[in-house]
Amino acid sequence: MRVLMVHSPYRLTAGEDVSAAIEAELLGKAGISVERLDFPNASLHGAGVLRALWNEPARRQVENRLHQGGFDLLHVQNTFLAASPAVVAAGRGAGVPVVATLRNLRLLCPAGTGWRAGAACRACRTTV
Repeated sequence: MRVLMVHSPYRLTAGEDVSAAIEAELLGKAGISVERLDFPNASLHGAGVLRALWNEPARRQVENRLHQGGFDLLHVQNTFLAASPAVVAAGRGAGVPVVATLRNLRLLCPAGTGWRAGAACRACRTTV
């Protein structure tokens, strides 16, 4: 099995960065071929930060790599900021299944913590 792992490392190494590296290493030890494609957050500055919403060049780069590499799976790690959610669409565009590892609440909570004023925040959630 071949896996393309996409990750946006933070400017300073953080737990998500370490976890993604360990995960890639463990998959490799299990006989799974893993290729990392990182989009460093340090590459964004000024107006480029708007790419955090949708980074079309990142989407194209991932989709092209998937077409060229014969990958069986796209494993998306942290997309914030530089990769953006656009990289998920790249998997669909290339016809490759996508798996995402969510290590924070950033997709549900702008602060990424789920906490406000010292308590669990549910302000952005709706009830069903």
